[in-house]
Amino acid sequence: MGTQSLLAGAVLWSTAAALVGKDDVGRLPAMGWNSWNEYGCNINESVFLTAASELVSLGLKDLGYVYVNIDDCWADKNKKRDSRNEIIPDARRFPNGISGLATQIHNRGLKLGIYSDAGTKSISGLQ
Repeated sequence: MGTQSLLAGAVLWSTAAALVGKDDVGRLPAMGWNSWNEYGCNINESVFLTAASELVSLGLKDLGYVYVNIDDCWADKNKKRDSRNEIIPDARRFPNGISGLATQIHNRGLKLGIYSDAGTKSISGLQ
């Protein structure tokens, strides 16, 4: 799963624990896990569910690592947009859709982030 990135965060546990209080706001930046550096475009729903489970099981969620971020390459390359001009997720990679994945991430007490681009193409070249 590439838990090396997650384990690096666990090393900071004692330091982060000293910085995070139950009712503190803004003492730390938004923290979590992003798919790009480990997986690039080789992503699917199970990658994110595994990352979410690792954040919880390693205790990183309790230290403030609450975001699981989908970077680029989640969209269907062939269909591109629906009738409302919204990007369509790749159904092969995300059989439960992004909303289904979000529900599963939220059920673990985490938040889901997703990459989008204001330009005409994403970084990987998707339109």
